[in-house]
Amino acid sequence: MDVCETMRVVEDYKPLDVECATMGLALCRGIRERYPDWKHLIDGDGGDENPQRLPD
Repeated sequence: MDVCETMRVVEDYKPLDVECATMGLALCRGIRERYPDWKHLIDGDGGDENPQRLPD
C-alpha cells in the first residue's frame, strides 16, 4: 500500500479518507490482478452507485 500514490488520486486529504482510499486502491489492484478482463466496479458506498472504471 502506497500512501503517496493515494495522495495523487484522492480529492480529500482527511486522515480517514486517505486510509480508506489507500485500502480501496489496494483492493482494486488485487481485483485487477485476479480478473484482468474486468473494466468496471460497482460500489454502493456513499450512495454513489454509478459504475467506476478500475484504475490501471
